[in-house]
Amino acid sequence: MLALFRYPLNFFFKLFGKQAEHPHLPAKSFPTLAQQASPSPLILATTTEEYDQYVPQVVGTIPLELQGTLYRNGPGIFDRGGLRKRFVLEGDGLIQAYEFKQQQVTYKSRFVRTEKYIEESKADKFKYATWGSMAPGGKANNLMPGLNWKTSSGVSVWKKFGKLYAFDEMDLPTQLDPATLETLGSHNF
Repeated sequence: MLALFRYPLNFFFKLFGKQAEHPHLPAKSFPTLAQQASPSPLILATTTEEYDQYVPQVVGTIPLELQGTLYRNGPGIFDRGGLRKRFVLEGDGLIQAYEFKQQQVTYKSRFVRTEKYIEESKADKFKYATWGSMAPGGKANNLMPGLNWKTSSGVSVWKKFGKLYAFDEMDLPTQLDPATLETLGSHNF
C-alpha cells in the first residue's frame, strides 16, 4: 500500500525543494573542530565561542589606507545532540567583524540570536528543518516543508544605511547592532 504513495510523496517533496531521505548525519561523520586542520577544508566546522575585541597578532603590515569594518557570516553551529547538519548553509548564523583602524585589526564574533538558535540551544538538539536536513521526527514531521522551518540567519550579512542585517534567503532578515553584533530582531522592510 505504501508503494502506491511513494511516487506522489516524492513528487510533493521535490516540489517544495526537500527530499524525504535527508535526516541529520551522526556528528562523528566528520572530525571535531579541534581535530581539523586550520583552515578547515571541510568548512562544516562547529564553533561555540564568541569573541569581544580579540586582537590577533598581525604578521606584516596593514596598509594605513585600510580603514573600516569587514563583516562575515559563518560558519556557525552544525552539531547538536550528537547530530550534524549536511550542508554548509545550514549552520546557525555567526557574525564576525574585523575592524581595521590605524594599522591595527580587532575581531569580534557573536551568534545571531534567532528563535531557532535560542530554542535549539536550550534543548541542545535540532528542532527544525534546514536547507538539506529534515527536522527530527522522520517523514511525518516533514510533510509540510516550511511549517517546521525557522530562520538561522546564517548565509550572508549586509550593512545598509547604518544598520546590519543577517540573511538566510528563507525568511525576513535579522537586524543586528553593527557595533556590538547584538541581535535586535526580525526586520521587515
